[in-house]
Amino acid sequence: MEPESTVETALYGHAWDEPLPAVVYQDPSGELGVDALMVAKREKIKESFKIDDQGKANWAIRRISEARKRWAEVVDAAQAEKERIENWLNRAQTKEERESEFFISLLKDYAHDELAKSDSKAKSIPLSEGTLKFIKKQPKLHFDENKLIEELESEGLEKLIRRKAEPHLVEIKAALKSGFVIKAITLEEQADSFTVSLNE
Repeated sequence: MEPESTVETALYGHAWDEPLPAVVYQDPSGELGVDALMVAKREKIKESFKIDDQGKANWAIRRISEARKRWAEVVDAAQAEKERIENWLNRAQTKEERESEFFISLLKDYAHDELAKSDSKAKSIPLSEGTLKFIKKQPKLHFDENKLIEELESEGLEKLIRRKAEPHLVEIKAALKSGFVIKAITLEEQADSFTVSLNE
C-alpha cells in the first residue's frame, strides 16, 4: 500500500489539493510562521517515513514524475497566457507609437519653420504644454572591432585601446589541480550532486 496519508501530510499539511503557502515569512512576534511550522512538521515526518525498498523508491520516482509533468503543464499554460498578453501589448504599443510619431513629425516641421524665421540661434520653442527642441547629436561610429584594433596597434596607438584584464578560470583550475598555490583563491569543497532521472 502506498504511504499516501503520511507523505501528503508532510508535503501539503492536510490534503493533496491544498497548495503550499505562497509566502515565506517570520511572524513579527518572533514565533514560527506557517512555512517554518510546515518545514518542522515535514522533517519530523521524514524521521518516521523512510524509503527502504525498491517499491517505495519507485513510488517516490513516480511522484517526482507526476510533479514535473504538472509543472510542465503550468509552464505551458503560463507561456500561452504570456504570449497572448504580449501580443495585446504590442498591438497597443504600435497604435499609440504611430499616433505619437505622427504628431512629432508635424511638430518637428513646425519648429523647423518657426526657428528659421528667427534671427536668434535658439534651438527650442517653449510652449504652455511642453517644449520643442532640436538637440545636436554626435556622429555615430561604424567600425569592425578587430580591424580597428589591428590598425591602432600597427600605428602604435596603444593608448586608444582599452584592454580588459580578467582571470582565465580554465587555466587557473588546471594550475590548482597540478598543485600550484594561488593565495587569492580559497577552495570550497562541495558535496556530490544528486539527481533523479526518469525513465520514459
